[in-house]
This record gives sequence, structure tokens and C-alpha cells, in this order.
Amino acid sequence: MMIDLTLLTTDILNNTNLVGRWTIKQIHGIDTIYSTNLGSSLKFEINHSQFLRLNCFNNGNYLGNPQEVAIRIDGLTWTRFRVNELIELPLSDNQHLIEIMFAGNSDVDEIWTGKQGLAIKSIQTSKPAIITPYINRHHVTFIGDSITAGCWVNGKKTSADYSPYANYVGICSDILQLDATYIAYSAAGLIRHGLGGVPTTNEYLTKLDSETYYPLKRPELIVINLGTNDIIHSNQAFKLKLTDFYQQLTKLVPDSHYLFIIPFNQSFQSVFHEVFDHEPVILVETNDWQIPYTDQVHPNLAGSKIAGEKLAAIIQTQVFK
Repeated sequence: MMIDLTLLTTDILNNTNLVGRWTIKQIHGIDTIYSTNLGSSLKFEINHSQFLRLNCFNNGNYLGNPQEVAIRIDGLTWTRFRVNELIELPLSDNQHLIEIMFAGNSDVDEIWTGKQGLAIKSIQTSKPAIITPYINRHHVTFIGDSITAGCWVNGKKTSADYSPYANYVGICSDILQLDATYIAYSAAGLIRHGLGGVPTTNEYLTKLDSETYYPLKRPELIVINLGTNDIIHSNQAFKLKLTDFYQQLTKLVPDSHYLFIIPFNQSFQSVFHEVFDHEPVILVETNDWQIPYTDQVHPNLAGSKIAGEKLAAIIQTQVFK
């Protein structure tokens, strides 16, 4: 297939909507569009191209399953690819909406200190392709752990069974047509460190990895789903961390709306009420959501749909009213 047009890092920055936390980082001596967050996506409209090809480094830890990306055309079905295989889809000459998402990684990927995040080298199309950013009306930031990142939605295989587009964040985002920023890492919490060298939430809130500061941008709404991984700690210890984290948020983005989800496993339910019952936040009860799970912790595909639909209804009526 003839390749006529190649978009490198600067072209991707200028011609697509980078949704979530992305930066330019040198990997193997080449500038890449880089992220450590599952759910980070590129959105753009394309005209007059016969195909779309995405070129990534196979950048994960060789001991784990390869990282995966998912691509959706015109809001239809997501197609998944491993980054170590050809990533290419045919297109018609008409206008299409393209979404490319970081969909899976391995728990052994050293994303914090080892530069083992997703690294996109280029996008290739045929001429005379016209590519323009696609920006949704609403922007919401989701802060959390593996549940928010989309781990274990489809099963128990790392990377392959992760699905940030089908977890509760993805479902909610599709219903409300959001540009969603995912700030979430596996096993992480307010007290517990995450996998891949990831620190606690108060630190990763404003860093993409150990060397990359990433300021928290002001969205319309910040949704927080934390506490599941801190369950071994005392209520008092968690209350102190939750209070500190809330103060950190209000200093960084004082004019945003805040929505705290009581963890699906009901961790620290009473603590959330103690901290937030008299604060200007939306506190979401989840004890009657009846969510089915993959492993007693992570909502499965059906559970993710239930949670995403319920959360979307709350946001629609209480924030986007």
C-alpha cells in the first residue's frame, strides 16, 4: 500500500485532539507522543484517505503482555491491536471520526521510572488526506485506580482484557459525549503505591512519570474513585489522606466541580460522609448498584455498563443540567 502522508509528533499535536495526559518524550532516540495513562486518546476527523496506519514502539516490559491500542471509526466498534503488530485500518474517501486509545498494558511495565508507557511514533495516511482535531463539548477528569483505568473488565489477562473504553468511565463518556482525561493507575491509592513504580495519588495527580511534571488542568468536573486499594488501612489514616487530597484538589483547581464516588466495595463509606457531608461536592452512594465483578473487585463488562450508566445520569442531572 502506497504511503503518501506521515504525521510525526508536531503534526499529531497540531492536527489531532490529544485527550488526556500526553507529552513528547524521546524513546530510543526518537520523539514520540507518549502517555502512561490507559484511556488517553487521540481524536480527529479525516477526509480523503484510503487507510489509517499507526506506528508505535513495542515499549512495554518484555516479561509482560504487549501493550494494546484500540481504534474506533465513526463511533462504531472498537478494534484492538497489539503494538508489536501492524496497526492499520481501511477507510473510504468520506469524512470519518477517528479515535485512538491506549487500551492495555502489563502490570510489570515500568511506567514511572523506566519510560515504558505508550510511545506513538507516527500516523500514516494516503494523500490528499485532510486531518483536523475533533473536540467534544464537555471535558471531565477521572482520578482513580485500576477500576478507573479499565483493568480486568473482560477477564484476567493483563493488557488484552483491559478496556478503558468499556469500563464505567468509557460508558459514561460515550453517553455524555465527553472528552475524558484518565488519571488512574493499577493498585494505586491515597496511601498505597501503584504497580510499575507509581507513587500515591497526591503525587501522580500532577506527574506523568518520575521526570515529567503535568499540571492538573481545569475541567468542568473532576470525578474521584479512590479507596478500594487502601482498605487495609485504618479509617483515621484514610480520613487524613482524603482530607489532604481534597485540599490539594481545591488549591489546584478551585473553580471546578468535584464528584466523589464511594468505592464499589464500600471501603471507607463512613469516612467519605464524615469528610464531605458538609462540603460543596457531589457524593455518590454505590451500595445499591448491584455490580457484577470479574474478580470481586473490578467490575466486569456488565458491571461497568451499570456503573457507567448510573454515573452518567447523575452527572447529567447535577452538573450538565
